[in-house]
Amino acid sequence: MRRDALPRSSARNGYTEAESLLVEACEAIRQLNAKTGLNDMQKTGLKDRVTSLVQLYEATGRPEKAAEWKKLLASISDAAPPPPAPQRPE
Repeated sequence: MRRDALPRSSARNGYTEAESLLVEACEAIRQLNAKTGLNDMQKTGLKDRVTSLVQLYEATGRPEKAAEWKKLLASISDAAPPPPAPQRPE
């Protein structure tokens, strides 16, 4: 194995794990919103996690996925619940 292949592979695995955790967190917050609504702190948490997910997709060269989540980010407001999240990665 090449010496430089391991760090890239490790980074890729880290991105995959981060993506999974961020998507799960966003979905959990969205489900809470559907049941009880979100307070300001929870809305901020959702915005932070969606922003992190957008940054992850941009950093890994997946602008189409970033665009999907940017739509959700733009829709998070005090007046209305956010729309359904984009589909989970397979």
